[in-house]
Amino acid sequence: MDSNIIRNEGQLLGQSSTSRRSSLEPDSREKKFLNRRTNIAIGIIAVLVASGVGSFYALAYFQICVSSRQVSFTILMTDQGFNGSRVHTDPWPVLNVERCDKVTFHVVNQGTEDHGFAITHYLDSGVKVRPGQTDDVTFGANRSGTFLVYCDILCTIHIYMQNGRLNVT
Repeated sequence: MDSNIIRNEGQLLGQSSTSRRSSLEPDSREKKFLNRRTNIAIGIIAVLVASGVGSFYALAYFQICVSSRQVSFTILMTDQGFNGSRVHTDPWPVLNVERCDKVTFHVVNQGTEDHGFAITHYLDSGVKVRPGQTDDVTFGANRSGTFLVYCDILCTIHIYMQNGRLNVT
């Protein structure tokens, strides 16, 4: 009789421990469902992180401009060069803008001969301005660096119109 009691108690203990385990541990279908939900959540988080990092590097590497401000300069072409560049030993004129600025140059030829106005990278082909005429040149400063501002037409004051600078920071 003692052995029956022990056996019954063992079965009860075994059943209660099994029922305790089954109530605490999910069955295999619940495990698969939880694993699938976890994998989907991890996948979504990974995609969001990757797209954020990718966007940051695309903006930085390709120097994509998101916003801009308007900046204007007037360049006077005379027998003294660009804005009096003939009397300057250092680069002149020196024009400073920020990357992504929308830059406008109002070019005025007050001299007696044709002059050109060009900027490396931004206006390589240049513009020709006849005496007494004006021209407006507008572009987006999308690349950082220092760029040469120069006259691209041979003229008597030409040597003094080769050393301007556009600094894009």
